[in-house]
Amino acid sequence: MERSRPTDAEVDAAGEKRDISRGPSEAPMDMTLNDSQTGGDRSLNDTNMTWGAESCATIASIRSARGGKSVNGTNAKAAAAARAYWTDLLKCQRDWYIKVTTAPFSSKSASTHVLDAYAELKSSLCSFSNKPDEAVKAMELFAVHNTRLYVFLTERAIPDSATSLAEFVHAILTKYLANPSHMHDNDRAWLLAKHVLELVVIIPSSTDILLSIKSTISQIQTEFIRIWASSHADRDLRFIAYSIKCLDSLASSLSHRINQLVNGIAFGYGEE
Repeated sequence: MERSRPTDAEVDAAGEKRDISRGPSEAPMDMTLNDSQTGGDRSLNDTNMTWGAESCATIASIRSARGGKSVNGTNAKAAAAARAYWTDLLKCQRDWYIKVTTAPFSSKSASTHVLDAYAELKSSLCSFSNKPDEAVKAMELFAVHNTRLYVFLTERAIPDSATSLAEFVHAILTKYLANPSHMHDNDRAWLLAKHVLELVVIIPSSTDILLSIKSTISQIQTEFIRIWASSHADRDLRFIAYSIKCLDSLASSLSHRINQLVNGIAFGYGEE
C-alpha cells in the first residue's frame, strides 16, 4: 500500500510529537512534502528525486560542485542558485538516512556526515545574510532530517557525533548573543536561525540528549546574565530581556519534551 504523505502540521512540527510508544524507527520515515509545503513546486518532492542508497554524495562534493561555498543573496540569480544548492543537500540527506536505516554502513562515515551537515547549517545561519524564500524550506527540512539521522545514530550508541546537536545549539546561540544588532524580530537571518533551533531541539526521544541541550542553554543563559549584570555601562535592557525570553522559550520546549517522554515511561509507552 502506498504510504500517505505527512500533513502540513506533521512536517512543520518536525516530528516534535513522535509516538513515544515506539522505539527508534528501523525503516526510513516518509520525508515527502505536499504541495502546500513546497508552494506547488514539485521539484522539492521525493517523487522527483532520484535516491541512491549504494553511493551517497557528501556535503563537500555538493559544495565543490557549486563553486566551493554556500550560496546566499536574494536577487533572482542568487535565489535560484541557493534553492538548487539546498535542494541538493536535502537529497543528500535523504540518501544518507536510507543508507543507514536499510543497509550496513560505516559508523564513522555516517557520523562525519552528521557533523559536516551541522557545520554547513552553522556556517549559513551564522552568516547574518538573508536567505531567499526558495531556500528557507529546504534548509529547515535539511536541519530536521539531519537531526533525525543524528538521533538514529546516537540511540544506537555510535559516539562520534554524540554531542553534535548540543554543540550546534551552542554555536548558533552564542553567535547571535554576541551580535545584538542581529538578534531581534526584524532580522530575517535570526528568525530563521531561531526557527531552526525550535525545530531541532524537540526531535530527540532520548532524555540524555535533551538534558544535554537543556544544560547547554542553561550555561549560556547563566553566562549571559553574569556578563550583563556586571556591566552597567551601555546596558541594552531591551536586548537583554528579548534574549532571556528566547532562551527561556527554548528551555521550556525542552522541559515539555522531557515531561512528555517521562510520562510515556510512567504509563508504559516508552523506554527508560
